[in-house]
This record gives sequence, C-alpha cells and structure tokens, in this order.
Amino acid sequence: MKIPFRLQTRIPAVLSISCGRIISEFLGYSKDLSEGGVLVETPMQVPPGRRLYLRLFMEGSDRPLVARATVVRSEPWPEEDQHLLGIQFQAMDPDSAARLRDYLHNHAPTS
Repeated sequence: MKIPFRLQTRIPAVLSISCGRIISEFLGYSKDLSEGGVLVETPMQVPPGRRLYLRLFMEGSDRPLVARATVVRSEPWPEEDQHLLGIQFQAMDPDSAARLRDYLHNHAPTS
C-alpha cells in the first residue's frame, strides 16, 4: 500500500460484510491509518480478498468516514486474542478522501 502519511491512533471502525441478504457488522479499532488503508484490530477473522464497507468514527467529526475496502492481510494476534486486518480503501469519493487527508494532517505527530 502507498502510505504517504500514517497515523497510529485508535479510531473505532465498524466493518460491514454482506453475504447474499445477510449483513454482518462488527467493531474493531484502528492501529495504523493512512490515505491508502487501515490496520484494524478486531475479534473477527476475515480472509484476505474479502470486500467490505468500513465506517471510521474520527474524533471531531459529526459523521463517520464511509469507504468500500478490501482485506489484503489477515493474521491472528494471540497476545490480545484478536485478529489484525490490513484493509485497503477502494475508490474513495473525493469528499471522503479530503476528510481523511485533513484528519491525518491535523492529527499527525509533530517532530
């Protein structure tokens, strides 16, 4: 993934996966966030290649950032009894991309 800016913060993330008429939603928390994607810690195992909808609840925003995404990496994280999902954003609309860029810029650590 192209990661021009990466932010290590915990942002609530709701992942929605549909299979036919059934939609499953589960909560996770971001570990790394960039313009290209997010690393999410979650109790659910999701295989790589799975497409999903992702809602990120960013601090200071009155509405979540919604994006279509694909799981590109999935691995267990035994010490926390969780799974780490590397999720790549797909075709983010210009408004969402700008909101994400602004959030990353405003919350980037200062050196």
